[in-house]
Amino acid sequence: MDDVALEAWTVIDLVTPLAVRIAATTGLLGRIVDAPVPIPELAAELALTEDVLRRLLRPLAVRQVVRLEGDRAVATEVGRALADGPTGAFSARLDWAGAAGELDRLVISEALSAVRGAAPDRLWDRLDRDPELSRSFDALMSARATEWIAPVAAHPLWSGVDHVLELGGGRGHLLRALLDAWPRLRGTLLDRAAVITDLAGSEAVAAGRLRLEPGDFFGDVPTGADVYLLAHVLHDWDDEQAIRILASAARAAGPHGRVVVVERVVPEQLTADAATLETAIQDLRLFVLFGGGERTEQQFRTMADRAGLALGSIDPLTGHRQLLVFRAT
Repeated sequence: MDDVALEAWTVIDLVTPLAVRIAATTGLLGRIVDAPVPIPELAAELALTEDVLRRLLRPLAVRQVVRLEGDRAVATEVGRALADGPTGAFSARLDWAGAAGELDRLVISEALSAVRGAAPDRLWDRLDRDPELSRSFDALMSARATEWIAPVAAHPLWSGVDHVLELGGGRGHLLRALLDAWPRLRGTLLDRAAVITDLAGSEAVAAGRLRLEPGDFFGDVPTGADVYLLAHVLHDWDDEQAIRILASAARAAGPHGRVVVVERVVPEQLTADAATLETAIQDLRLFVLFGGGERTEQQFRTMADRAGLALGSIDPLTGHRQLLVFRAT
């Protein structure tokens, strides 16, 4: 097979990504991270037959996720990254038995109908009906947040802020990191009651620095904060809904407050690098799952203008993630 044909197979292959997820979910990748393991021993530990395990390992070996040394298997550098990830987020992202797997299956089954114009089912309603799936989803979001929390918390913007209200902040992973990094800061977390209930006994709540506000960011948002924070929220909604969310934040912020958005920003020029590839992939995934997607800087400006806001500054974080600061017009 020549290089072009191999690259073509790489682009169209669905089996290897599935094999990676099964290898991660069963614990296979984690088991062979440190040293080669005999395949018969590995099969016994994973409760798989040797025949099935060898079939699972073959595409992974061809794609250099694992290396076969005689009758032993060991993770390559790529395999080790997939087992742990640079921040530990890959394990949650590859869990075929949890929310990550459910989202992947939805992307596969719904992509064609979404491209043809069908509206996606409301995943949020499903999460409300399925507590186990909701917990898995929140854990996935918390794990994914480790990729970008540190640069957000380190941003100098927060040095002059007394009170930040985060809309749709899930389990408060970002807001709690901000409170840890900036001792003078107070926070309010607004999200669905089912999501924030578990935080009621946290140290920040007990110390009076974190207030939990069950609510809906499409409705009335409490006033009085210096900053209204939306981190990876807008990309879950289409433009009209995202504008409604921005407008709710803008009304609460008033003429003197700020609305801060943390999102990927699609670059004007697409290049063949990891950050741009992830941005493009996430854009299509979010469109299929939610009808939303990643946006360009100009798209953010246009939405903000319709919500009564103007973009004041935009600062890079990691990859193509940016911290955008909006003020009332």
